Amino acid sequence: MLKAKARISTPSTGATLALESVQSSIPFSSGIDFGYVCVGKTLTKTLVLANSGTTTVRFNFEAADQHFIFTPSQGNIAPRQKTEVTVSFVSAEAEVLVAAIAVTLTAQGGEDISRVLKLSAMSKYPFIIVNTQFIGFESLLVGKVETRTVAVKNSSLVQTNINIEKVVDNHDDNSFSISMDKFSLAPQGEVKVAIKYTPQTAGNISCGYYKICSDGGNELNLSVRGEAEGFNVELSTNSV
Repeated sequence: MLKAKARISTPSTGATLALESVQSSIPFSSGIDFGYVCVGKTLTKTLVLANSGTTTVRFNFEAADQHFIFTPSQGNIAPRQKTEVTVSFVSAEAEVLVAAIAVTLTAQGGEDISRVLKLSAMSKYPFIIVNTQFIGFESLLVGKVETRTVAVKNSSLVQTNINIEKVVDNHDDNSFSISMDKFSLAPQGEVKVAIKYTPQTAGNISCGYYKICSDGGNELNLSVRGEAEGFNVELSTNSV
């Protein structure tokens, strides 16, 4: 009787497939769950295939779902050797996906043994909120500096990247500056962005307009305003 042993496992999910011999059954665990994934982003997990037997085993993942990609999808595992298969998931829209992938193992000189590997994932759009969309610095003396903050929060269950762009750029007025314009937000995470106002010319009213964009999600607008105040200096006409 031909004896070939192979094991397919992934440390992140605990999914295990064992081939004790070409005649034996192949028990599966609950499969691989990718969990929540941001729309448009690719998440990967690694399957480790180890052949503990004395006969070469050929594997073949017959992926029937375009959202799950196996790399490589087929190959040979030499006796007492192992190989890694990367399983990638990507989706272009918010959806819940459950797929059944046929896995075929073949030992040299033996018949094919096929079983089903279950895969699941939930793709979601990120959604951000801010504590305010307007910051007013009011009047501030030229030469002084005032800093306010805007809190950007990710209220979704997927990680997202944030990009803050200045919509209207007046190169002659550099009164406003922000502490960061690119950062990542974990699920339910929050980051406070500091906005600094440094008035430059007395009498000027400065306005700044920004767009806060989440990668693959929604966009928010932020406007800031400040008025530069000069020093009130009076010359006395009284002689000493």
